[in-house]
Amino acid sequence: MRTRDIIDIYQPQRPFFDALAMDIGEAVGIYIRKGVLDEAASYQRQMTAILDSMAGDDMWSAWRKAVRAQWKNPGAATAWKARALNLDEGDPHMAIALASFAPMKVGGVWQIAIPTPIPCPMGSKFGEPDDILLIHPATGAASLYSGDTDTLIEAAPSDRFTVLADAKTWAREIAATAVEWLYRCDQARRIANIKPEWNGFPPSSIAIGDIGKIIWPRVTAITAGAGVNAARLKKVIFRQARITHVEAPIKIVRAA
Repeated sequence: MRTRDIIDIYQPQRPFFDALAMDIGEAVGIYIRKGVLDEAASYQRQMTAILDSMAGDDMWSAWRKAVRAQWKNPGAATAWKARALNLDEGDPHMAIALASFAPMKVGGVWQIAIPTPIPCPMGSKFGEPDDILLIHPATGAASLYSGDTDTLIEAAPSDRFTVLADAKTWAREIAATAVEWLYRCDQARRIANIKPEWNGFPPSSIAIGDIGKIIWPRVTAITAGAGVNAARLKKVIFRQARITHVEAPIKIVRAA
C-alpha cells in the first residue's frame, strides 16, 4: 500500500495539510534563495492565517498560532526565549539560534515550545510537528504537548549518542547547532555553491520522565549527559537486556 493511500481516521485531512505545507515550504525557499526575506515572511504570515482558519483546535494549529504570535514583535520574542534559556539576549546570533522555537502559553504558563522534527532555522515553520517539547522557563521542567510521558526524543540515527535530561541544556545545544549550520551554509555556498541539508534531528537525545520506564534502543554506547545518572541508566539498560521470560509448556490432555 502506498503511503498516500493510508488514511488516518482521526485526522482524515492530514494528507491535504501535509501536501499544502510542502508546497508552502518550497515557495518560501524560493523567496529566501532570491534574498527577498520580507516577502518570504509576509507570505508565511498569510498562509499561516489561511491554514489556521481551515484547521481545528489541535497541536498543529497551536504551533502555527505560536509562530505567528511572535512575528508581531520578533525582537521581543527572541529576547524572551534567550532569557528563558539563560542565554545572552544581546548576542546577534540569537535570532537564528532560536528561530525554530516559539513562546507558547500552555496551562496558563508561557513556555518554550520546540517542535520535533526541528524546523530549519532559515526555512518554513509550516511542517506539522510529530510532537512539541515544552520547557518551563522558571523550573526547566520538560513535558510533551501530546501528554506522553517516560519517552525518548532521539537524536540522528547512530550507534552512539548522548542523552540529556536537562531540557534547557538540550535546547541550548540545538541553538548552537543552528548557528553552526548557518555558517556551514555560507561556507558551502561560497566554496561549492551548495547548501547543507537540515535534517531536523537534535544533536543529543532527551529523556522525558522516568528513565527507568523508557524503552532504550539497542546501540553500542550511550553517553549520560546533563541531568542523567549514568549508574542508574546502566542498571536500567542492563535490566532491559535481561527481560526474557521462560515459561513451562502448555500440557494438552487427550480426551478419553
